[in-house]
Amino acid sequence: MLRAFAFNIVPAGMVSAGISLTLNHFTGLCLMYWPWTVLYFAAFVSVLYPLSMQRVKDKDFTAFLLFALSLKMILAFCIILLCAFLVRAWFGAFSAHFLAHFVVFTVFELVFLLKLIRAQARSGEAGRPDQSGIRARGVSDRSANSDR
Repeated sequence: MLRAFAFNIVPAGMVSAGISLTLNHFTGLCLMYWPWTVLYFAAFVSVLYPLSMQRVKDKDFTAFLLFALSLKMILAFCIILLCAFLVRAWFGAFSAHFLAHFVVFTVFELVFLLKLIRAQARSGEAGRPDQSGIRARGVSDRSANSDR
């Protein structure tokens, strides 16, 4: 899974950098501080990925995932709000770059987490007895239990 982590964070950084370079070159939203926002999201995701890999087997994984995504969104909102009050001169450019990086890293993060959950589900199903025979014959669980 560490390899999947590396294959998610590097492309996310590259896509974010490409978006920022495109925004700088083709629009009036020029910002020379965009690498800092990419580093911010890369650092946040670098902390979140290993924690997610450790907790995927726990019962409270969904609660952890919801907490982590909510924390990421709240911190992003606070940073944009702070920028709005402190540096109004380049607030529009900063928020465009920051939100683009937020969306890119969130998409790559969700793709990684889906792969992680699917891998865990496959490994968890290997140890369970096969109960698909009842459903495959077209008999529902209720009618199978009512015959007893």
